[in-house]
Amino acid sequence: MILAPDTFEAVFDAHYEEIRRYIARRIALDMAEDLAAETFLIAFKRRAVFDASQGGVRPW
Repeated sequence: MILAPDTFEAVFDAHYEEIRRYIARRIALDMAEDLAAETFLIAFKRRAVFDASQGGVRPW
């Protein structure tokens, strides 16, 4: 099942800040924001490979 763009928006809203904070503990904040955004861009492009039977979106 491919995550629809509107469904993916909910995933972004639910997890972006947590991922940004995780990265920011390791590198500069401005770079962390860019890297977190890039992480979600890649995930959005690869959303067709998401398999809910393998677990939730957070570990994916």
